Amino acid sequence: MHVWTSAFIIFMDIMLEKWPNKGQEFLKYMYTVRLASSRGDGSGWAIYDEQYRLRKARCPHSSWAEIDMELWVLYVSTPRRSVHSDRDTNHSVGDKKGSQYVHNNESEQVQRFSEPCKGYNLGRCSYGAACKFEHECFRCSGNHPIGACKYR
Repeated sequence: MHVWTSAFIIFMDIMLEKWPNKGQEFLKYMYTVRLASSRGDGSGWAIYDEQYRLRKARCPHSSWAEIDMELWVLYVSTPRRSVHSDRDTNHSVGDKKGSQYVHNNESEQVQRFSEPCKGYNLGRCSYGAACKFEHECFRCSGNHPIGACKYR
């Protein structure tokens, strides 16, 4: 959350150049995301933020001060379930392709997408275990970035 807040302050600085009257709205939005972080389960607040910004990109003049209730219910207030084996509920599913949610080292649930991480393959992914994309080679799906692939 600390990194997100720092990044959002930079974002606000840039956006306030174009829309100086939206300062209060941006501060309210920052409060909302920080509240989501404190109330939500896992990384739901980050998905809320991502989806909220995508909606704002389509309608940039709408208010940032309003909570998007649909996104809030989907990603913040609804507990997320991890995928478990029916036989053994004490172990989470491993980090493998096709998993909907996996646990990272901080016991936080991360939604995974079944495509390779571009940042990982370019040596620039800073999300680590919290990354939503698979950390695997673009070319062979091996456990290494494309720069280390033997099939180059």
